[in-house]
Amino acid sequence: MLHWSKKKIVIASIITAAALVCSFLFFIRYVSTGFLNVYTISEYGEAVTIMDRTPSMIGSSTTTYRVQSIKNSRLQFTVKVKVNNYLLWRTPKEVLADTYEDGKDTYEEQLKLDTVIGDIERIGFQGLSADGLYVSFDATHRNEDGASYKRLSLMSDEKIDFRNFRENEMSRFHQLISLIQSSGSDFYRVSVSDPTIPSTIHFDEYALTMSLPLEELYHYLRKNNPTLDNFTVRKWEEQLRKIENERFTFGSEMTEMLDLSFECNALTEDGLCNGILLTVQYEHNGLTSENEHLVDDVTAILQTLDHELMHLELYELVFMDKDEEHKTVRLTNEEREQFESVEQLVEETF
Repeated sequence: MLHWSKKKIVIASIITAAALVCSFLFFIRYVSTGFLNVYTISEYGEAVTIMDRTPSMIGSSTTTYRVQSIKNSRLQFTVKVKVNNYLLWRTPKEVLADTYEDGKDTYEEQLKLDTVIGDIERIGFQGLSADGLYVSFDATHRNEDGASYKRLSLMSDEKIDFRNFRENEMSRFHQLISLIQSSGSDFYRVSVSDPTIPSTIHFDEYALTMSLPLEELYHYLRKNNPTLDNFTVRKWEEQLRKIENERFTFGSEMTEMLDLSFECNALTEDGLCNGILLTVQYEHNGLTSENEHLVDDVTAILQTLDHELMHLELYELVFMDKDEEHKTVRLTNEEREQFESVEQLVEETF
């Protein structure tokens, strides 16, 4: 049996204690989690976990961490750190800045919103995260008082009826704004996403602060959300579909997801669509001389724009080969005026 002298026991204890102290010092000095917690605890009394970090390029001297309070998961902020680069090993050196105050202010807005969350959910809206309705902030944009802009992102429980938005959706969207206003929450923007297609309705600061009657709010939303006018100009769809044939169809991958053939990309002051982006998808080699009908196709498309959609002020056509996406031809209404005939346009452009 091994017998240690008292002297050896003391020496071993000192070595063990020193190893523990060195490990602790290494953790708080060179390991990101430890380094950040030394800072956040000393500055704000908050122990944190790292949620993510911004991708840093090789050679970059800074890293920004998004952290979350351990005792309050809804308190989140960022910490920007200067780092040392040792080949592939990056060690934190000093804290350059943080957005703790922004995170704290955002959490306070979240508490105000909590008073109406149940009512918001009852009219068919939910949060985007697993934690429910969550308020975020944008530290790069601030108001006159220096406070960061706050944003609320929601999702509709069911597919939004964009085509009949005024009749079937406006009532609950008007209720949503009224509930947010009654909570006293201060948001720069509220966004509501559709659960089935990539379309979103945005409410800006004006809509969120003014008590607009339902009809006035509807017209304001149309003016500021081209998505709504994409669906309210369905009659144009019918005219465009009439000239499709076995060689080409209208619509891009995005518009097909929306069950549309074009995107509205310009609005009048009254919120009416007066400019579109129209994608023309051709079968393979349809944009080459192998397509003897190309001039006839382009003529039919331009005539439809001239006569059936004549009140449009702007349009942009994107001709593309379905099998070779790099083969594209773009044409605006202004560029079209440079050609004396469709034949010249096709010869010089395609």
